[in-house]
Amino acid sequence: ETFLSLELPDSQWARIAGYAREHEIDFLVDVFGARSLEVARACDVSGVKIHSTSFFDHQLISGVLALGCPVYFSVGGIEVNEILAFVKRHDLRGRTDVTLLYGFQSEPTPTDMNHLLRIPRLRELTGLPVGFMDHADGGDGSGAAVSLLAAGLGVRTFEKHITLDRELEIEDYVSALP
Repeated sequence: ETFLSLELPDSQWARIAGYAREHEIDFLVDVFGARSLEVARACDVSGVKIHSTSFFDHQLISGVLALGCPVYFSVGGIEVNEILAFVKRHDLRGRTDVTLLYGFQSEPTPTDMNHLLRIPRLRELTGLPVGFMDHADGGDGSGAAVSLLAAGLGVRTFEKHITLDRELEIEDYVSALP
């Protein structure tokens, strides 16, 4: 129900995409299926993120890769052997327009559960850039510290939620920075 209440009509997506282009802002979207892929295609998005729940939807993956824009694949919860098979299946090794996004998501993710040292190994095994999905507590005053540690490991792409008001307790507020 939460996601349905947040859904925007196609005209709004087109308006937002136009605003982003007009102001030279990259417009990246999450794609969860054929319908959202069509909206992304119509909006000529700057990039696409694929959530780990869609990681094995090879038809969707092929459609997203055909868009010709940067693609970010969430690999949280995906086994290394599955990631390697995925990279091989879609011929991704060495591509500069593909980034794997590593991160463990809980509410919030305890610092010791991030296992940041897996990032350089994943980059080495896949031949792809590896970003970090930071779900550390956004309200404890050190919300960006884990991302800073990841930056020291060569990470250059980050996902970190932000919120206008943590008191509203909307989706992902626990890990969101105010």
